[in-house]
Amino acid sequence: MTEELPGSIASFQAVLADLLQSDETFAAWRDNPEGFARSRLSGRLALAITLLNAEHLYFASRLYRKKASRAATIPNPADNYSCPASPSEPIVPKAASPPFIGLSHRPELDHIIGTHPELVQIIEYIIDRFFINENSGVAALWLLSQQHELLLHSLDISIGSPHMDQRLDYLRRVKVLLRASRVSELSDHIAFTHVGTRKLPHFVPLWRTEEQLEIVVRNVRFLQEFLDVQITLENIACPFDVGGDMTSMEFASELAGRSGCKLLLDISNVLADEENGYCNAAAEFARIKPSDVQGIHLAGGQWSGCRSVDSHDQPIPQHHLHWLAKLLPKFTSCHSIIVERDGRFDKSSEILDDLTRIHTIAAEVKNGSV
Repeated sequence: MTEELPGSIASFQAVLADLLQSDETFAAWRDNPEGFARSRLSGRLALAITLLNAEHLYFASRLYRKKASRAATIPNPADNYSCPASPSEPIVPKAASPPFIGLSHRPELDHIIGTHPELVQIIEYIIDRFFINENSGVAALWLLSQQHELLLHSLDISIGSPHMDQRLDYLRRVKVLLRASRVSELSDHIAFTHVGTRKLPHFVPLWRTEEQLEIVVRNVRFLQEFLDVQITLENIACPFDVGGDMTSMEFASELAGRSGCKLLLDISNVLADEENGYCNAAAEFARIKPSDVQGIHLAGGQWSGCRSVDSHDQPIPQHHLHWLAKLLPKFTSCHSIIVERDGRFDKSSEILDDLTRIHTIAAEVKNGSV
Protein backbone atom coordinates (compact mmCIF):
# COMPACT_ATOMS: atom_id res chain seq x y z
CA MET A 1 0.00 0.00 0.00
CA THR A 2 1.03 3.62 -0.52
CA GLU A 3 -0.89 5.30 2.28
CA GLU A 4 1.78 7.96 2.61
CA LEU A 5 0.30 9.57 -0.50
CA PRO A 6 -3.36 10.15 0.52
CA GLY A 7 -5.53 11.39 -2.31
CA SER A 8 -2.98 10.54 -4.97
CA ILE A 9 -3.53 8.42 -8.05
CA ALA A 10 -0.86 6.04 -6.80
CA SER A 11 -2.84 5.41 -3.62
CA PHE A 12 -6.12 5.13 -5.50
CA GLN A 13 -4.74 2.52 -7.89
CA ALA A 14 -3.00 0.59 -5.12
CA VAL A 15 -6.26 0.28 -3.20
CA LEU A 16 -8.13 -0.94 -6.29
CA ALA A 17 -5.35 -3.41 -6.99
CA ASP A 18 -5.65 -4.83 -3.47
CA LEU A 19 -9.40 -5.16 -3.89
CA LEU A 20 -9.23 -6.82 -7.28
CA GLN A 21 -6.35 -9.17 -6.57
CA SER A 22 -7.78 -10.89 -3.53
CA ASP A 23 -8.62 -14.50 -4.41
CA GLU A 24 -12.38 -14.25 -4.04
CA THR A 25 -12.73 -10.87 -5.76
CA PHE A 26 -10.58 -11.89 -8.71
CA ALA A 27 -12.53 -15.10 -9.25
CA ALA A 28 -15.91 -13.38 -8.95
CA TRP A 29 -14.92 -10.52 -11.23
CA ARG A 30 -13.43 -12.80 -13.87
CA ASP A 31 -15.81 -15.76 -13.84
CA ASN A 32 -19.25 -14.51 -12.83
CA PRO A 33 -19.99 -10.88 -13.63
CA GLU A 34 -23.68 -11.23 -12.77
CA GLY A 35 -22.96 -12.85 -9.43
CA PHE A 36 -20.25 -10.31 -8.72
CA ALA A 37 -22.64 -7.42 -9.41
CA ARG A 38 -25.10 -8.82 -6.87
CA SER A 39 -22.65 -9.98 -4.25
CA ARG A 40 -21.42 -8.48 -0.99
CA LEU A 41 -18.01 -8.32 -2.68
CA SER A 42 -19.44 -5.90 -5.21
CA GLY A 43 -21.02 -3.87 -2.45
CA ARG A 44 -17.72 -3.71 -0.62
CA LEU A 45 -15.96 -2.60 -3.80
CA ALA A 46 -18.65 0.04 -4.39
CA LEU A 47 -18.15 1.31 -0.83
CA ALA A 48 -14.40 1.41 -1.36
CA ILE A 49 -14.84 3.44 -4.56
CA THR A 50 -17.10 5.88 -2.70
CA LEU A 51 -14.47 6.26 0.00
CA LEU A 52 -11.73 6.67 -2.59
CA ASN A 53 -13.60 9.46 -4.33
CA ALA A 54 -14.07 11.11 -0.95
CA GLU A 55 -10.30 10.68 -0.45
CA HIS A 56 -10.79 8.48 2.58
CA LEU A 57 -8.02 6.21 1.34
CA TYR A 58 -7.04 5.05 4.80
CA PHE A 59 -10.48 3.58 5.47
CA ALA A 60 -10.92 2.24 1.93
CA SER A 61 -7.67 0.33 2.16
CA ARG A 62 -8.93 -1.53 5.22
CA LEU A 63 -12.00 -2.98 3.53
CA TYR A 64 -9.61 -5.67 2.30
CA ARG A 65 -6.55 -6.86 4.14
CA LYS A 66 -5.87 -10.02 2.15
CA LYS A 67 -2.56 -10.27 0.40
CA ALA A 68 -2.56 -10.20 -3.41
CA SER A 69 -1.76 -13.90 -3.56
CA ARG A 70 -2.83 -14.29 -7.16
CA ALA A 71 -0.46 -11.63 -8.46
CA ALA A 72 2.21 -14.11 -9.53
CA THR A 73 -0.25 -16.46 -11.23
CA ILE A 74 -2.46 -14.07 -13.19
CA PRO A 75 -2.07 -15.03 -16.86
CA ASN A 76 -0.61 -12.72 -19.46
CA PRO A 77 -3.37 -11.87 -21.97
CA ALA A 78 -1.03 -13.05 -24.73
CA ASP A 79 -0.51 -16.54 -23.28
CA ASN A 80 -3.53 -18.07 -25.02
CA TYR A 81 -2.34 -17.17 -28.50
CA SER A 82 0.32 -18.47 -30.83
CA CYS A 83 2.25 -16.36 -33.30
CA PRO A 84 0.12 -16.21 -36.48
CA ALA A 85 2.77 -15.57 -39.10
CA SER A 86 3.77 -18.11 -41.71
CA PRO A 87 4.69 -17.98 -45.41
CA SER A 88 1.20 -19.26 -46.18
CA GLU A 89 -0.55 -16.36 -44.44
CA PRO A 90 -3.27 -15.14 -46.84
CA ILE A 91 -2.53 -11.98 -48.75
CA VAL A 92 -5.23 -9.36 -48.29
CA PRO A 93 -5.54 -6.81 -51.11
CA LYS A 94 -5.21 -3.21 -50.08
CA ALA A 95 -8.48 -1.32 -50.02
CA ALA A 96 -8.91 1.73 -52.22
CA SER A 97 -9.48 4.28 -49.48
CA PRO A 98 -10.23 4.49 -45.76
CA PRO A 99 -11.97 3.64 -43.63
CA PHE A 100 -10.58 0.13 -44.06
CA ILE A 101 -12.83 -2.56 -42.61
CA GLY A 102 -11.53 -5.71 -41.01
CA LEU A 103 -11.06 -8.00 -38.06
CA SER A 104 -9.06 -8.20 -34.87
CA HIS A 105 -6.97 -11.27 -35.61
CA ARG A 106 -7.56 -14.59 -33.92
CA PRO A 107 -6.18 -17.83 -35.38
CA GLU A 108 -9.73 -19.18 -35.52
CA LEU A 109 -10.61 -16.41 -38.00
CA ASP A 110 -7.92 -17.23 -40.56
CA HIS A 111 -10.41 -19.08 -42.77
CA ILE A 112 -12.52 -15.93 -43.06
CA ILE A 113 -9.49 -13.76 -43.74
CA GLY A 114 -8.26 -16.17 -46.42
CA THR A 115 -11.56 -16.67 -48.23
CA HIS A 116 -13.15 -13.22 -47.98
CA PRO A 117 -10.50 -10.62 -48.80
CA GLU A 118 -13.23 -8.35 -50.17
CA LEU A 119 -14.65 -8.07 -46.65
CA VAL A 120 -11.40 -8.09 -44.62
CA GLN A 121 -9.40 -5.12 -45.86
CA ILE A 122 -7.27 -4.66 -42.75
CA ILE A 123 -6.23 -6.86 -39.81
CA GLU A 124 -5.58 -5.71 -36.27
CA TYR A 125 -2.93 -7.77 -34.46
CA ILE A 126 -2.34 -7.79 -30.72
CA ILE A 127 1.32 -6.89 -30.40
CA ASP A 128 1.66 -8.82 -27.11
CA ARG A 129 1.20 -12.07 -29.05
CA PHE A 130 4.55 -11.53 -30.74
CA PHE A 131 6.49 -11.53 -27.47
CA ILE A 132 6.51 -15.32 -27.30
CA ASN A 133 9.78 -15.32 -29.20
CA GLU A 134 11.19 -11.91 -30.02
CA ASN A 135 13.22 -12.99 -33.03
CA SER A 136 10.38 -14.86 -34.68
CA GLY A 137 8.02 -12.06 -33.65
CA VAL A 138 10.12 -9.52 -35.54
CA ALA A 139 10.23 -11.75 -38.60
CA ALA A 140 6.50 -12.44 -38.38
CA LEU A 141 5.50 -8.81 -38.20
CA TRP A 142 7.82 -7.88 -41.04
CA LEU A 143 6.26 -10.62 -43.18
CA LEU A 144 2.71 -9.64 -42.29
CA SER A 145 3.41 -5.99 -43.10
CA GLN A 146 4.40 -7.05 -46.62
CA GLN A 147 1.17 -8.93 -47.17
CA HIS A 148 -1.66 -6.72 -46.02
CA GLU A 149 -2.78 -3.57 -44.24
CA LEU A 150 -2.32 -4.07 -40.53
CA LEU A 151 -2.80 -2.35 -37.21
CA LEU A 152 -1.06 -3.10 -33.92
CA HIS A 153 -3.01 -3.10 -30.67
CA SER A 154 -1.43 -3.38 -27.22
CA LEU A 155 -2.98 -4.81 -24.07
CA ASP A 156 -0.44 -3.90 -21.44
CA ILE A 157 1.05 -0.41 -21.66
CA SER A 158 -0.99 0.62 -18.60
CA ILE A 159 -1.33 4.21 -19.78
CA GLY A 160 -2.87 5.33 -16.49
CA SER A 161 -0.01 4.17 -14.27
CA PRO A 162 1.85 6.99 -12.51
CA HIS A 163 5.30 5.48 -13.09
CA MET A 164 5.77 4.74 -16.79
CA ASP A 165 9.48 4.19 -16.15
CA GLN A 166 8.52 0.84 -14.60
CA ARG A 167 7.22 -0.27 -18.01
CA LEU A 168 10.44 0.40 -19.94
CA ASP A 169 11.37 -3.26 -20.52
CA TYR A 170 7.94 -3.87 -22.03
CA LEU A 171 8.14 -0.68 -24.10
CA ARG A 172 11.57 -1.56 -25.51
CA ARG A 173 10.17 -4.85 -26.79
CA VAL A 174 7.20 -3.01 -28.26
CA LYS A 175 9.53 -0.58 -30.01
CA VAL A 176 11.47 -3.39 -31.73
CA LEU A 177 8.25 -4.89 -33.05
CA LEU A 178 6.90 -1.54 -34.19
CA ARG A 179 10.02 -0.95 -36.26
CA ALA A 180 9.75 -4.41 -37.81
CA SER A 181 6.14 -3.85 -38.83
CA ARG A 182 6.76 -0.30 -40.08
CA VAL A 183 3.40 0.90 -38.76
CA SER A 184 2.98 4.50 -37.71
CA GLU A 185 0.39 3.93 -34.97
CA LEU A 186 -0.06 1.86 -31.82
CA SER A 187 -3.31 1.60 -29.90
CA ASP A 188 -4.01 0.67 -26.30
CA HIS A 189 -6.66 1.41 -23.68
CA ILE A 190 -7.65 4.28 -21.39
CA ALA A 191 -7.09 2.19 -18.29
CA PHE A 192 -4.38 0.74 -16.08
CA THR A 193 -3.22 -2.87 -15.88
CA HIS A 194 -0.23 -2.57 -13.52
CA VAL A 195 0.35 -1.16 -10.06
CA GLY A 196 4.08 -1.22 -9.52
CA THR A 197 5.16 -4.78 -10.29
CA ARG A 198 1.65 -6.18 -9.85
CA LYS A 199 -0.21 -7.33 -12.95
CA LEU A 200 -3.97 -6.92 -12.82
CA PRO A 201 -6.36 -9.41 -14.44
CA HIS A 202 -8.15 -6.94 -16.68
CA PHE A 203 -8.34 -3.31 -17.72
CA VAL A 204 -9.22 -1.20 -14.69
CA PRO A 205 -11.03 2.12 -15.22
CA LEU A 206 -9.24 5.35 -14.43
CA TRP A 207 -10.34 7.78 -11.74
CA ARG A 208 -11.52 10.63 -13.95
CA THR A 209 -9.80 13.53 -12.16
CA GLU A 210 -7.46 16.29 -13.24
CA GLU A 211 -4.55 14.59 -11.47
CA GLN A 212 -5.11 11.33 -13.36
CA LEU A 213 -5.57 13.21 -16.64
CA GLU A 214 -2.22 14.94 -16.19
CA ILE A 215 -0.55 11.58 -15.63
CA VAL A 216 -2.01 10.10 -18.80
CA VAL A 217 -1.13 13.19 -20.85
CA ARG A 218 2.46 12.95 -19.62
CA ASN A 219 2.57 9.25 -20.42
CA VAL A 220 1.20 9.72 -23.93
CA ARG A 221 3.75 12.42 -24.72
CA PHE A 222 6.54 10.18 -23.44
CA LEU A 223 5.30 7.18 -25.46
CA GLN A 224 4.94 9.13 -28.70
CA GLU A 225 8.52 10.34 -28.36
CA PHE A 226 9.98 7.04 -27.12
CA LEU A 227 8.17 4.78 -29.61
CA ASP A 228 8.08 7.35 -32.44
CA VAL A 229 4.50 6.46 -33.42
CA GLN A 230 1.06 7.95 -33.07
CA ILE A 231 -0.61 6.71 -29.89
CA THR A 232 -4.32 5.94 -30.23
CA LEU A 233 -6.34 5.14 -27.13
CA GLU A 234 -9.54 3.13 -26.76
CA ASN A 235 -12.35 3.63 -24.27
CA ILE A 236 -13.00 0.46 -22.27
CA ALA A 237 -16.28 -1.13 -21.20
CA CYS A 238 -16.23 -0.37 -17.49
CA PRO A 239 -16.63 -3.39 -15.19
CA PHE A 240 -17.53 -0.80 -12.55
CA ASP A 241 -17.53 2.99 -12.44
CA VAL A 242 -14.89 4.60 -10.25
CA GLY A 243 -16.33 8.07 -10.78
CA GLY A 244 -14.49 11.37 -10.90
CA ASP A 245 -14.99 14.91 -12.12
CA MET A 246 -15.69 14.10 -15.78
CA THR A 247 -17.46 11.54 -17.90
CA SER A 248 -15.40 8.95 -19.79
CA MET A 249 -15.69 10.81 -23.11
CA GLU A 250 -14.96 14.17 -21.52
CA PHE A 251 -11.79 12.61 -20.13
CA ALA A 252 -10.91 11.06 -23.51
CA SER A 253 -11.54 14.26 -25.46
CA GLU A 254 -9.52 16.34 -23.02
CA LEU A 255 -6.75 13.78 -23.20
CA ALA A 256 -6.63 13.92 -26.99
CA GLY A 257 -6.63 17.71 -26.99
CA ARG A 258 -3.78 18.03 -24.49
CA SER A 259 -1.54 15.14 -25.53
CA GLY A 260 -1.96 14.87 -29.29
CA CYS A 261 -3.10 11.24 -29.10
CA LYS A 262 -5.96 9.98 -31.25
CA LEU A 263 -9.01 8.02 -30.15
CA LEU A 264 -10.01 4.48 -30.98
CA LEU A 265 -13.72 4.81 -30.34
CA ASP A 266 -15.30 1.55 -29.24
CA ILE A 267 -18.94 2.28 -29.98
CA SER A 268 -20.02 -1.00 -28.41
CA ASN A 269 -18.22 -0.20 -25.15
CA VAL A 270 -20.03 3.13 -24.82
CA LEU A 271 -23.36 1.41 -25.40
CA ALA A 272 -22.50 -1.31 -22.86
CA ASP A 273 -21.70 1.40 -20.32
CA GLU A 274 -25.06 3.00 -21.02
CA GLU A 275 -26.86 -0.32 -20.58
CA ASN A 276 -25.12 -0.75 -17.23
CA GLY A 277 -26.18 2.70 -16.09
CA TYR A 278 -22.78 4.38 -16.25
CA CYS A 279 -23.46 7.01 -18.93
CA ASN A 280 -25.80 8.46 -21.52
CA ALA A 281 -24.44 7.24 -24.86
CA ALA A 282 -25.85 10.09 -26.96
CA ALA A 283 -24.32 12.66 -24.62
CA GLU A 284 -21.01 10.81 -24.62
CA PHE A 285 -20.83 10.61 -28.41
CA ALA A 286 -21.62 14.34 -28.60
CA ARG A 287 -18.57 15.11 -26.45
CA ILE A 288 -16.15 13.62 -28.97
CA LYS A 289 -14.25 15.90 -31.32
CA PRO A 290 -14.72 14.12 -34.70
CA SER A 291 -11.18 14.84 -35.92
CA ASP A 292 -9.78 12.98 -32.89
CA VAL A 293 -11.28 9.63 -33.98
CA GLN A 294 -8.67 7.52 -35.77
CA GLY A 295 -10.48 4.19 -35.61
CA ILE A 296 -13.64 2.39 -34.50
CA HIS A 297 -14.23 -0.91 -32.71
CA LEU A 298 -17.50 -2.85 -32.76
CA ALA A 299 -18.45 -6.10 -31.08
CA GLY A 300 -21.44 -8.07 -29.90
CA GLY A 301 -21.84 -8.84 -26.22
CA GLN A 302 -24.48 -10.54 -24.14
CA TRP A 303 -26.59 -10.07 -21.07
CA SER A 304 -25.67 -11.86 -17.87
CA GLY A 305 -28.74 -11.38 -15.73
CA CYS A 306 -29.21 -7.64 -15.42
CA ARG A 307 -25.72 -6.76 -16.65
CA SER A 308 -24.44 -6.11 -20.18
CA VAL A 309 -21.15 -7.96 -20.69
CA ASP A 310 -18.67 -7.01 -23.42
CA SER A 311 -18.03 -10.64 -24.37
CA HIS A 312 -17.15 -10.25 -28.08
CA ASP A 313 -18.93 -13.49 -28.97
CA GLN A 314 -22.27 -12.39 -30.43
CA PRO A 315 -23.45 -10.61 -33.60
CA ILE A 316 -23.12 -6.84 -33.50
CA PRO A 317 -26.53 -5.47 -32.41
CA GLN A 318 -28.36 -3.40 -34.97
CA HIS A 319 -28.50 -0.34 -32.73
CA HIS A 320 -24.68 -0.35 -32.55
CA LEU A 321 -24.63 -0.16 -36.35
CA HIS A 322 -27.24 2.59 -36.22
CA TRP A 323 -24.78 4.63 -34.20
CA LEU A 324 -22.01 3.79 -36.65
CA ALA A 325 -24.13 5.11 -39.53
CA LYS A 326 -24.92 8.24 -37.54
CA LEU A 327 -21.34 8.97 -36.45
CA LEU A 328 -19.22 7.84 -39.40
CA PRO A 329 -20.07 10.81 -41.69
CA LYS A 330 -18.59 13.11 -39.02
CA PHE A 331 -15.44 11.04 -38.55
CA THR A 332 -13.64 12.08 -41.72
CA SER A 333 -10.24 11.12 -40.24
CA CYS A 334 -11.34 7.59 -39.34
CA HIS A 335 -8.87 5.11 -40.82
CA SER A 336 -10.31 1.76 -39.78
CA ILE A 337 -13.41 -0.06 -38.51
CA ILE A 338 -12.56 -3.29 -36.72
CA VAL A 339 -14.88 -6.12 -35.68
CA GLU A 340 -13.74 -7.83 -32.47
CA ARG A 341 -14.67 -11.48 -32.05
CA ASP A 342 -13.40 -13.64 -29.20
CA GLY A 343 -15.78 -16.57 -29.11
CA ARG A 344 -18.26 -18.78 -30.96
CA PHE A 345 -15.86 -18.82 -33.89
CA ASP A 346 -17.85 -21.59 -35.58
CA LYS A 347 -20.59 -19.05 -36.34
CA SER A 348 -18.87 -17.77 -39.47
CA SER A 349 -22.11 -16.54 -40.96
CA GLU A 350 -22.55 -14.10 -38.06
CA ILE A 351 -19.08 -12.66 -38.55
CA LEU A 352 -19.51 -12.36 -42.31
CA ASP A 353 -22.88 -10.68 -41.81
CA ASP A 354 -21.31 -8.17 -39.38
CA LEU A 355 -18.62 -7.31 -41.93
CA THR A 356 -21.15 -7.05 -44.76
CA ARG A 357 -23.41 -4.71 -42.81
CA ILE A 358 -20.46 -2.45 -41.95
CA HIS A 359 -19.33 -2.37 -45.59
CA THR A 360 -22.84 -1.37 -46.61
CA ILE A 361 -22.88 1.50 -44.11
CA ALA A 362 -19.40 2.68 -45.15
CA ALA A 363 -20.39 2.60 -48.83
CA GLU A 364 -23.54 4.61 -48.12
CA VAL A 365 -21.50 7.18 -46.20
CA LYS A 366 -19.02 7.51 -49.07
CA ASN A 367 -21.90 7.91 -51.52
CA GLY A 368 -23.55 10.51 -49.32
CA SER A 369 -26.73 8.49 -48.91
CA VAL A 370 -26.53 8.36 -45.09
